[in-house]
Amino acid sequence: MSTKRITESGMAFVADGDTTFEIEKAGCINGMSGVKTAEFVSLTGGSTVRIVEAKTSAPNPEGIEPAKFPIYIRDIIEKFQNSITLMNVAAIKRREDIYEILPNAMQKFHWRKAEYKLFLVIKNHRKEWLLPVSDALKKEMKPILKCWGIPDSNLKVINEDIARNLQLID
Repeated sequence: MSTKRITESGMAFVADGDTTFEIEKAGCINGMSGVKTAEFVSLTGGSTVRIVEAKTSAPNPEGIEPAKFPIYIRDIIEKFQNSITLMNVAAIKRREDIYEILPNAMQKFHWRKAEYKLFLVIKNHRKEWLLPVSDALKKEMKPILKCWGIPDSNLKVINEDIARNLQLID
């Protein structure tokens, strides 16, 4: 295993370099106007596909500007949905330009057996602030999760401390 460090939103994520694709930095994807993606996708043991999005903060749904909260949630949903779609499009070689830059392990991976785990990691977010973000994200993302057969328990909204405990970051 070659350890890879990915710095996003002021956090140093740790991943296996042989099974991790920095989807957000892929040139062929950056060239797709209006397509937003998560930070990275990684294979972690067996059939698990981990998709990670990092943010420095999240708006308070009951704060000064509550109208920002639904926009934030839609942005996160778009990133997760596009990331799942692009990885599967690459896997079936519909977009060979993406397939060709995937790590070898991802090219050989059996995508139809994938168990997706989606992580939104919010730096410096207090634990008690996580639930409203998680609830809103799961509620709005329910149709997408159903379409892809992803249990809502596989969508996690965590802070830096929890991410460190899960060994996602240093």
